[in-house]
Amino acid sequence: MSQNFKVLFLLKKGRNRRVKSLPIYVRVTINGERAEWTCQRNCDSTKWNQQTGRAAGTREETKCLNQYLDAIQANIFQVQKEYALRNEPVSADQVRAKILHQSEEKKHTLIEVFQYHNHQFEKQVGIEFSNGTYKKFKSAG
Repeated sequence: MSQNFKVLFLLKKGRNRRVKSLPIYVRVTINGERAEWTCQRNCDSTKWNQQTGRAAGTREETKCLNQYLDAIQANIFQVQKEYALRNEPVSADQVRAKILHQSEEKKHTLIEVFQYHNHQFEKQVGIEFSNGTYKKFKSAG
């Protein structure tokens, strides 16, 4: 299964353009579909190499930052490898969710949970619960 896969690290300028230290973002592109997120690190814009997507310099903090970015990139490629071994297509959003440890399960709203509860409750009317109790739950939802 062949997919066009690209990982890019970039600095994003916010509204406050006077700030020298900018947040580093990760952009994963798979078959033209993008997913972006911050990697919770900042870098001085004058010390950022746009071509390599890494901080330029030999100071210890620069080396640590680049190692951190390398680790993120390795994790992204590991996720891609997992999907490739299962012969499943992967989307950029799936990679982002996996890296950020977000579950891929659908999260339910409170109203959906309450509607589900009322539906299950309705089945128990006359068996375990009275119709009046069901009406109170239904009016609350």
